[in-house]
Amino acid sequence: MADTRQVGNLTIHFVGDNAAQLKGSFDSSYSGSQSFRSAMSETARSFRDIYVGSSLGDLKDQPGFNNAGFDPNSPFTQSTSGYGKASDAQTYFIVVTGKAHTLIQDGRSFVGSTDLVLVHEFLHPSQLIRDLTGSGVGVFSEANTQMREQTIAQELGKVPGIDFPDVIGTGTPYTVKLDSPGAQPYTVEPDDPTLSIDPIRFEDAFGHPFDGSDNDILLLKAALFDGSIDGWGNYVTPSGSDRYNAPFDSDNEKIVLSAGHSDRAVSIVQNGGIRQIKQVFNDGSRVNSQYDSDGRLQTEEDVFTNGISAVKYIDTKNTHPYNELDVSEDATGQVTAAQIQLDQNVIAAGGAIGQIFGSAIGNALAPNDPFQRIVTSTVAGLIGQKLLQTFTASLTLDARLRRQRLRRCLRAGRGPCRHRRDFLVPHRRARPRDGTDRLEWAIV
Repeated sequence: MADTRQVGNLTIHFVGDNAAQLKGSFDSSYSGSQSFRSAMSETARSFRDIYVGSSLGDLKDQPGFNNAGFDPNSPFTQSTSGYGKASDAQTYFIVVTGKAHTLIQDGRSFVGSTDLVLVHEFLHPSQLIRDLTGSGVGVFSEANTQMREQTIAQELGKVPGIDFPDVIGTGTPYTVKLDSPGAQPYTVEPDDPTLSIDPIRFEDAFGHPFDGSDNDILLLKAALFDGSIDGWGNYVTPSGSDRYNAPFDSDNEKIVLSAGHSDRAVSIVQNGGIRQIKQVFNDGSRVNSQYDSDGRLQTEEDVFTNGISAVKYIDTKNTHPYNELDVSEDATGQVTAAQIQLDQNVIAAGGAIGQIFGSAIGNALAPNDPFQRIVTSTVAGLIGQKLLQTFTASLTLDARLRRQRLRRCLRAGRGPCRHRRDFLVPHRRARPRDGTDRLEWAIV
């Protein structure tokens, strides 16, 4: 048996022997609650098909079912009264078992309602979008869904704390326990809501590729919320990299949004590998990490709550004369220190390289100094022509990238460097336990 219900562009397919009963339950809640009608309109902005049955057997022959990845033997499907999963960006599957159950909150028990189980499962698709396009952190999607369910339950005649758990008032989510011998309460694990978006959808909508900038992230979130761009959502374990590469979506090119208990993240996946992860933490600090084509960390920028930032550059391809370069900036963008872990070849070529460069490093980074002449005359005899070419290219590139930020500190008579001559000179040198040579420069 099958029956359908249309909500905007969304078609709800009720299937199986209990299709008519499920449709009747939906219609009753839909007509009785304005909040539920609004929630369904919200869902209809992103989804095109939702299939509802009383068992996985009712759903297994529907289009896209296998992509949802249900495990019939998991607690997720065995120990609760309802559950659901997406199979792609526009298709969702819901099971409402109809089994008698009890809601338990802080030691109190409330008789469960099959009608509200259906309502609860219909709230999950839009709740995931809300969790990922909002501005808060510390997300627990199940608790947020229960609060919305409570509002709808009140509109349908339930009294919080009397015949439905008061999740809003207490801040404590409920657990579900089936009314069957030996059944244990089922607690939804606080997995991280994760959404995978086809980057072509973003480019079609805004006329340029998604670049991971703050502005593009805002554009993406607004488009997801209003339904002009959709994504495939799921809940993944907080550990590991699943929330950054969305393994439930097999596409090799994707933009991934995720929300955890302490941060929100946006990542870019290209050719199946993570290329960038931008995280905003609940204390306001931020981290922007970029990876090379082999998945190795290439750059990492940390911006702390006081505005101070630290940027780490790692030479993953051995194309620079350093293994790692760390640059610190204050809240105004002024460079305050730089630390280099030199390449072993450079160390072997000349252990006193810090003395060789001295204040010339500061001059070389300035735009009007004869950089090529300095490097050629000072370093060529020590390091060799091949390494010289690499060193020149890398420092020239690094200088070009930092030139505008460094200029105020490295040129006399401007900004905080006024009335004195400024150089970037070595002020500390140490040989750590790992045997590598570290040279730290500071503005003096």
